[in-house]
Amino acid sequence: WSSCATSSVLASWTLPHTSAHEHDTKHVPLGSCASTVVVMTDLDSKPDRIRDTAMRLLAERGAAGVSLRNIADQAGVSLGLLQHLFHTKAELIAAIDDHVLSVLVHALFITPTEHDSASPIEDLGRQVRRLITEHSDVMNYVARTLVDESPAGAAIFDRLVEMGTQRWTQYAQHGLTPDDLDITWAAINPILLCVGAITMRSHVDRHLPQPWNTPAQIQRWEDSVNRLIRSGNFRA
Repeated sequence: WSSCATSSVLASWTLPHTSAHEHDTKHVPLGSCASTVVVMTDLDSKPDRIRDTAMRLLAERGAAGVSLRNIADQAGVSLGLLQHLFHTKAELIAAIDDHVLSVLVHALFITPTEHDSASPIEDLGRQVRRLITEHSDVMNYVARTLVDESPAGAAIFDRLVEMGTQRWTQYAQHGLTPDDLDITWAAINPILLCVGAITMRSHVDRHLPQPWNTPAQIQRWEDSVNRLIRSGNFRA
């Protein structure tokens, strides 16, 4: 869902995030001799931690406002290790973009029997709500790249439109939509509604009794969007 926003409000619209917990190699005694049992090595966890930290910082500050040193400090790793794992800033951003697209495609996957659902719009709404609540850093990053009009933002937007077009084409083929439905705009409008709510969150919050991303307000937003899409895009 996309919207215009200025740099002065970008820091205020990001959704809260949770940090990942890392696990280290454990040394435990086995019988009469000490052995090593690998639960999850610290090195294994660091690439994801670096990527996720970079994604959060880039969403907050934009690419120009973040250095590899900033990312290393926030991720709790040395600059040398970061550059060993991700040789350049561009390589790290490419890894983030791949991760973001993977999350989006998985979260918004169109099931083969989705058109048989009694409430396809509600099913889609639940998918989007889970995406916002469970992957807030991903959605903040998506919103930032779209506002900044970066190449990554263009690629993400085009992929979202492609998935939306496939979804609405499937609905149309099964007779769920009006004959004159504009499928292109049916695919784009939900993107505008979602990303617009994220980028304008600081303004939206002023008109709500609780912050937009609280469970009650997210549900309220989802219900309203579902009603709007259902009344315009589906047969009565």
